[in-house]
Amino acid sequence: MRKFFYIIPLLLTAFVFLESCICSTTNTKSSFTSLSIPINVIWSETSYIDPPLLYYMGEANPYRKKVCFLSHSFRDETYYFRVVSGDDSISFTIPKYYIGSNVDSVNVMIDWAADRSSIFIVHGCTWAMHGKWFCRGSRPMNDFCGITATKPVHVAVFVLSKLGEPNNEKNIYEFIQENQIKRLDSIIQSLPEP
Repeated sequence: MRKFFYIIPLLLTAFVFLESCICSTTNTKSSFTSLSIPINVIWSETSYIDPPLLYYMGEANPYRKKVCFLSHSFRDETYYFRVVSGDDSISFTIPKYYIGSNVDSVNVMIDWAADRSSIFIVHGCTWAMHGKWFCRGSRPMNDFCGITATKPVHVAVFVLSKLGEPNNEKNIYEFIQENQIKRLDSIIQSLPEP
């Protein structure tokens, strides 16, 4: 009877892993701190015309999911993610400014695309309606992000924040503004003197 109690947790863990396709995570070594928050990945076998932002709006539910594996690292103020499933793989980069000090989890949704790959980040999200809907997230953004894949995919990254906890780090809007000021300053410096 005692053996039965040890087998049940193992079977439940295996079932949850296969059904939810929350990818196993490997933190690759780097000279910077890696993400210590949960990173959840769902790779759907479905193909949508639009990016998989529909999942978290309650309009789509990926019934068929691929088993996948995730690794990530951090360098040069950028997070590098790689998701592998069989012969298919995706690599994408996200500036650290999308992921603040108040982040609860990073949730990655992947589905097939018709012709070219795309990535969108929705940051500052909070759950509502018992986890069925995302609300109060930013507009979808892809500034300073990159993506490559063996086949075209849509990737949506939802950065879930802890409710009521402020972000104490520089955010993406501040980073974009600083970058624009640097570019303008560079243009002004390159102009010949009158």
